[in-house]
Amino acid sequence: MAINYEISTTEGSIRYSGRKGRPPARISRTPVKTGKSSPVWSLAALVFATALLQSDLWFAGACVVAQLSVMTALQWLVLFAQRNANIFGLKPFRTIFALKVARFGAFVAALACAFLLG
Repeated sequence: MAINYEISTTEGSIRYSGRKGRPPARISRTPVKTGKSSPVWSLAALVFATALLQSDLWFAGACVVAQLSVMTALQWLVLFAQRNANIFGLKPFRTIFALKVARFGAFVAALACAFLLG
């Protein structure tokens, strides 16, 4: 079943207004190269392996869950602060760098927890 498009022109521009006809020939079907994926799962695996070697399976699972939940909370706070930077009178900052710092900080904290408590 093919998806069809209907092309209509308005003041010299092209817009897609339905699902009849064929898509334009200039749309490439080749995959688009994306940036590197985040190393969140590899860092979580490293924390799990370290905690498992230090203690038992339950402790390793708890360390990984704590790492992922703290990382998610920190990322949410970074995005919240970025969205409200103008309200606080701050200049918008580099969000991607701040998210990487939040991920790495959560990883270091979880690794320290695995070593110190394990």
